[in-house]
Amino acid sequence: MEPDIYLTIRHVGRAVSNETLAAFVQLSLEEPERKPSLLCYCHQLTGAAWEAPCAKLRAELGLHLLFPLAFGHSGCLSFAHALALTKWLLASGSHREALFVIAELSEVASSADESVKFYNVAIIEASRERGVYQDLRSPSANPAFCLETQQMASEPFLDLKGCEPLLAPGAVVELAFWDGDEKHAITLRKE
Repeated sequence: MEPDIYLTIRHVGRAVSNETLAAFVQLSLEEPERKPSLLCYCHQLTGAAWEAPCAKLRAELGLHLLFPLAFGHSGCLSFAHALALTKWLLASGSHREALFVIAELSEVASSADESVKFYNVAIIEASRERGVYQDLRSPSANPAFCLETQQMASEPFLDLKGCEPLLAPGAVVELAFWDGDEKHAITLRKE
């Protein structure tokens, strides 16, 4: 039987550089009771700065004991794919916690000739023992919220963190990641 998986959103926001992203990850790991053994890096883009993003982040932060997994080229489904593999690894008993880093490069026009580039960031912890949300493993007929995306895997987490104070314990939330007309949903219950 598959063990219960709990998710906690550690950070959401924007990072203007790799250094800022690394600082957010470092802050997420500073709590002494947090001991992830997996580092799951979800991204969309490739190129010189993205050749080995997970290995680069792991080296910058000295996280050599974390097993790195990188998920790219799957658009908004990168987190759903990473979570599916992580659930299997956690169920096998070889790992107890994982840290997901979703970093997606975005661009916003700041003036007529210039644009500002930044990362949409969501850092999520998955654990077999504790968390703010329990993964229900099956869809719910009446979620309190349905947060959807067709673009970026970080979007539903940005929205969920914003409405988190409004959710009572036991509230069910669906995160929907769309691939064309195919829906990949993750159903969570607030603990």
